[in-house]
Amino acid sequence: HSTPEAAPNDLVKKYGKQAGFGEELGGLKALISIEKPLKQAYKRANEQTIKASFYILIATLIFIFFYYRFNKQLYDKNVELELLNKNLDIKVKERTEELNNSQTQLLNVINGSDLGYWDWNIKEEKLIVNKIWLSMIGENKNNFYNTTDEWLKRIHPNDRRRVMPKIRKAFSQNKSFSLEYRMMHNNGKYIWIESVGGVVQRDEKNIPIQASGIHRNINEKKVNEKRIQEQEIVIHNQAKVAAVGEMLKNISHQWKQPLSIITTIASTIKLKYELEQEIPKEEIITYSQEILSNGNYLAKIINDFSSYFENETQEKENKNLYKTIKRIENLAVCSQNNEISFINEIDKELDFDLNENLFIQALLNIFNNSCDAFKSIEKQRKLILVKVYKKDNFIKIIIKDNANGIDEELLDKIFEPYFTTKHQSLGTGIGLFMTNQVIAKHLSGTIHAKNSVFNYENKEYKGLSFKIELPLS
Repeated sequence: HSTPEAAPNDLVKKYGKQAGFGEELGGLKALISIEKPLKQAYKRANEQTIKASFYILIATLIFIFFYYRFNKQLYDKNVELELLNKNLDIKVKERTEELNNSQTQLLNVINGSDLGYWDWNIKEEKLIVNKIWLSMIGENKNNFYNTTDEWLKRIHPNDRRRVMPKIRKAFSQNKSFSLEYRMMHNNGKYIWIESVGGVVQRDEKNIPIQASGIHRNINEKKVNEKRIQEQEIVIHNQAKVAAVGEMLKNISHQWKQPLSIITTIASTIKLKYELEQEIPKEEIITYSQEILSNGNYLAKIINDFSSYFENETQEKENKNLYKTIKRIENLAVCSQNNEISFINEIDKELDFDLNENLFIQALLNIFNNSCDAFKSIEKQRKLILVKVYKKDNFIKIIIKDNANGIDEELLDKIFEPYFTTKHQSLGTGIGLFMTNQVIAKHLSGTIHAKNSVFNYENKEYKGLSFKIELPLS
C-alpha cells in the first residue's frame, strides 16, 4: 500500500503506520506457499459418502418396506371390501327373495285362512282392504269407499266409542292392538269382527302414518259364547234348585229331634192336665226352658238357611274364615250325623275379603259330596278335615275326607258340567262344576282335586283331597 490512508483501517490498527507502506501498485513484496494434503481429505470424503449412501440405502429400504406393506394392506382391504360387497349383494338378494317369499306366503296364509287384510294410510285417511275383508260384510270394491269414515260408519255405535281410543292408546305406546267389535253387514245385521294390527311406519316426529293388520270373522264364536253363558245360567239355576232340595232335607233332618222334644213335652203336660195331676212350678219352668231352647234352635236353623238363599249380593265383605267354615259345616247335609267328625285346623283370627254367599255355595258342594260318599262306607271312622292358612299372598284351603277316593281316570272330569257317575263323592254332576265356576270366576282362585293318603291320630286313611288357592290381592 502507498500510504496508511490507502490501507484498510483494521490492517493499520494491527500493524501500525510505520512499516509496509510506500509501495506502488503492482509491486511484489513477498510470496507465501501453503501445501494441503488432499489424499486424507479424499479418504474422509469417501468415508462420509459411503456412510451417507448406506444411511440413504437403509432409509430407502425401510421406505420401500413400509410402502409395500401399506400397499399390501390396502390391497388386502380392497379385496376384503370387494368380497364383503359381493357377500352383501348376495345377502341383499337372498333377503329380498325371502321377503318376497314371506310376503307371498303371508298372503297365501291370509287368503287360505279366510283372514281379511287391511292397510290404513293414517295421514290421508285412506283404507285399503282385500276381497276377504269385504266379503265378511257382504260388500265388493265397487260399493265400498276406501276411507276411514266408511269403516267407522259400519261399526256398531256402542263399540265405536271404545274402538278409536284403544287404537290411539296402542299407537302412543308403540304396541299392537287386538279388538273385538260389531260391524254392519250388507244384509243390515251386525257381525262380530276381531281386528289385530299395529303401526308399520312413522314420520320423523314419531307420528304414526301407516298401520296394517288383519280381520277375522268371530261371529260364530260370539254366538257360541252366548249359548255357553246361557247354559251356565241354566246350570247355576239347576244347582240352586238341587241345593234347595238338599237344604230342605237337611232342615227336615235337623228339625226332627227338636220337634220331637217339644211335642213330647206338650203331650206330657196335656196328659197330666187330663189326669188332673198337679204340675209343680219347677217342672213347668223346666218344660218351658226346654221348649224355648229347642224353639230357638229351630229358628237358628231357619235363619242360617234363609240367609244363604236370600243373600244374592255380589259385593265382597271382610269375613272371618273360621266362622264362615263353621257355617258351612252346619249347612252340610251330614252336619247332624254323629258318625261323621269335622276336624278343623283354622286360624280363628284369619279374615278375608269375599262374597260369603258364593264362598259357602262353592265349599258346601264339596262337603255334601263327602257326605254322600260316606253313605257307602261302613265300620270305619268317618272324617272331614279342613285346613285354612295364609301363605305366599294366598289363602289356601285344603278339604279332605277318608271315603277311599275315586277312580284316577275320573279326576280330570269331576269339574265338567253334567258329568255324573254312581261312583262315590261325585254327586249329581253339577255341584262341583258350580264350585269350579265360583272359585275361578267370582273369587279369582284355583281348585284342584286328587286322591290322597294321610295320617290322623297315628292311623292312615285314604280319600279325596281338594286344594283351593284364593289370592289376597
